[in-house]
Amino acid sequence: MGNLRGMQDKEFFSMGLGLVAPWRVEEVQMDMGAQRVTIVVEYAASGRDGTAIDGYEERRWRHLDTMQFETVIQARVPRVRKPDGSTEMVAVPWAQARSRWTLMFEAFAIRVLQNSRGISRACELLKLDWSGAHRIMERAVDRGLERRKVEEVRYIGVDEKSFRRGQDYISTMVDLNKEAPRVLEVSAGRDIHAAKELLESLPETAREKVEAVAMDMSAAYAAAAREVLPKADVVHDRFHVSGLLGEAVDKVRRGEHKRLLQGRQESAGHPLHLALSSRRTETRPTQTSQRTHGDGALADSARLLPQAALHRLLEPAQHRRRTALLRPLV
Repeated sequence: MGNLRGMQDKEFFSMGLGLVAPWRVEEVQMDMGAQRVTIVVEYAASGRDGTAIDGYEERRWRHLDTMQFETVIQARVPRVRKPDGSTEMVAVPWAQARSRWTLMFEAFAIRVLQNSRGISRACELLKLDWSGAHRIMERAVDRGLERRKVEEVRYIGVDEKSFRRGQDYISTMVDLNKEAPRVLEVSAGRDIHAAKELLESLPETAREKVEAVAMDMSAAYAAAAREVLPKADVVHDRFHVSGLLGEAVDKVRRGEHKRLLQGRQESAGHPLHLALSSRRTETRPTQTSQRTHGDGALADSARLLPQAALHRLLEPAQHRRRTALLRPLV
């Protein structure tokens, strides 16, 4: 930890920014009306290293606030001439090339964006416009892609996701590492071309090490996996397998229900059913007379039926009679 006793403002900000020669803080300006702190940084090249400076470009970067004051770094960035005659800007240690924000500010902005309910709310807190927030996110993604390693990916998952009320789809490829799952790539659409674009984004050496690809029952995804990753196994996840099983069971249930209903309709034309139906339409003054006429109809129909068929038909009829007799008692 540095000793802050007797430290001047220039030393304080030089240490906070981590500046080393030839960069140094030349001046610190404070505007109380605008509530802004401006840190003026200078490139103090001695010229002993043979660097040929072709010119300077005035640049400004938004930095983390100081005591709630908006903080800006201002510097004249030199343009050096190469031996082949071309020129390039010297890289500054506090920001990426062509960025208007320091790396520290961009890292803080990403944390705010991740923990905000929406981009608009994050822009209000950060005092950024929409395009600036998107540029910061794009650079953060690029930095993450440069750092990531995919050589040890063994199991991946491919799935689709809808947005705009199901009108558009994207396909995603995920590393199924239990300890650190992560999204590897995203492509537009959900056809075989989108799936191949996902799988081909892996380097050739990484593709050879992939052992299995998990997916739903999409024929396009399966075809892409067999073409791009011929050595990997295609695994259908349990969620979709269970869903298809439930649909199959429901289809069989509907078919059996329809078959049973058709069987009942066919039995309606049987002589026994006609006899029972005709007796129900007659006037039945008492429950006793109903049983007598019903038994007579059963006896007349029994003469026309074989014994085995009579047994099968009488059993449901007797059950209905018992139910009708018990209904007034319930």
